[in-house]
Amino acid sequence: MESENNIIDLVQNKEKNMLDYVLSQPELKQDFEEAMSFIGKREQEWTPNDATKWLTEYENNLYRENE
Repeated sequence: MESENNIIDLVQNKEKNMLDYVLSQPELKQDFEEAMSFIGKREQEWTPNDATKWLTEYENNLYRENE
């Protein structure tokens, strides 16, 4: 498994995308898989845009919880 810093660098350099990032992080992957399942998206249909939207909402929820 790639380190978080390494995968972030790869995403920033466009060698990987946000879907790669989310799926490479065990603490994010499970929640993302559950969210996609909840909306009826199969793994073959997941896109980097799905991951970006989900991660944005995930971070917003964490921020709200810590206010």
